[in-house]
Amino acid sequence: MDLQRVLAPSEAAMAMAGGPVVVGWTVHGSLDIELLGAAVRELSHRMPVLAARIVEGSDGPVLRRDRADATVGLDLVPDEWAPQDAAFLRPGDQVLRVLLRREGPDRHGLALLAWHAVSDGACLMALHRRLWGIYRGLAEGGAGTAASVPYGELPRPVEERLRARHGASDVAAYAADWSARLDAARPAVLSPRAARDGGPGPGQGAHRHRFTLSVEQTRALVRHARRSGATANSVVCALAMRAVRDLLPSEDGPVQLTCLIPVDVRSRLQPPLSADEFAFAASTTSATALVGPDTELGLVASEISRQVHASLDAGHAELEYLATSRMLTRLASAAITVAVSNVSHHCTAPLLPDGLTAERPYVITIPPGPVPTLFVTRHREAICLDLVQPRAWYTREQAGELADALRRALSAVTGAPGEEDLSRPASPPR
Repeated sequence: MDLQRVLAPSEAAMAMAGGPVVVGWTVHGSLDIELLGAAVRELSHRMPVLAARIVEGSDGPVLRRDRADATVGLDLVPDEWAPQDAAFLRPGDQVLRVLLRREGPDRHGLALLAWHAVSDGACLMALHRRLWGIYRGLAEGGAGTAASVPYGELPRPVEERLRARHGASDVAAYAADWSARLDAARPAVLSPRAARDGGPGPGQGAHRHRFTLSVEQTRALVRHARRSGATANSVVCALAMRAVRDLLPSEDGPVQLTCLIPVDVRSRLQPPLSADEFAFAASTTSATALVGPDTELGLVASEISRQVHASLDAGHAELEYLATSRMLTRLASAAITVAVSNVSHHCTAPLLPDGLTAERPYVITIPPGPVPTLFVTRHREAICLDLVQPRAWYTREQAGELADALRRALSAVTGAPGEEDLSRPASPPR
């Protein structure tokens, strides 16, 4: 029996955007590539959604899995491939690709690339752990340990669980109010130098700079948050806003900046949804603050925390999820200064067989508009920050300027972080 269901409006909007979510780990040790390929195929057998495709149907985009479709396989990618160069997905592409890149002797990068329409960073992190559980079981002579998902099921959209709580008129009113607030606020933004005639330029992929904090530097950031009465993520948001402010004219004094903050709605559902369930469950909220050249970082962070808590308490994340289709169309023109996506609490390293270790996790999506985005991940007790700026909007020089400003902002709080410029000319689409 073939499986299919119509995408929910939120999923369909993400499918139209086309951007994938890419989640990866670096694996050290003697990796059995043939065994890993077998583990990928076994994972695909257990989770039919992974080999499904998003195709156009009579009622809009459809998630479809045909029994005749091939299972997901392991693709070996060339050295020049990079996750920030991941090509936008097209109708007919499978939900999941598993990409392996050799990075050196006994060192490989394993990336899961999936349609953001039906997945997110949280569930792909969980999928990594499930894949390596199967690999470990095969390596030990068994059949793997991941829980089986019966054939005949596709995960239901998260939107179904939210519609009962919020009517269509509530969602429309919220989306209109959100748009009006953006128009009224007029927050300051970086001028995208790669744009053409008000729209995106021809570039594909994104510039990427990675900042790595040590365990002690991470603790320093947490201590700063506690002194400010803020969360650590709010401090990261404030640092990102500070970096943008440093590139704006200083004579303007304090300017209004807006940070877009993704929210995982899994824990907000009743009953809560596990990250092991493959689904798109990411919403957003936002916070606005006045930031001047000398504004204390702690004041910005505490104001962000206050606004985020109030927004979540009011149920705005659920409404923004249901309004995804209305809000995505505004991202390219909305005055959003920066975005900060924190998936650090999902970054539990997969349990690998003896002789293999995993480190340097990352989660990357390329924004559909001119929004510099900071992705926050964690390895053990230390956090990493990936600054991603779409080439369609920002030049490499401009991306480097913001990375330098972010490094200066971080250094003032934690000391100089480790820094890598991972930008490179875009590799051919695959």
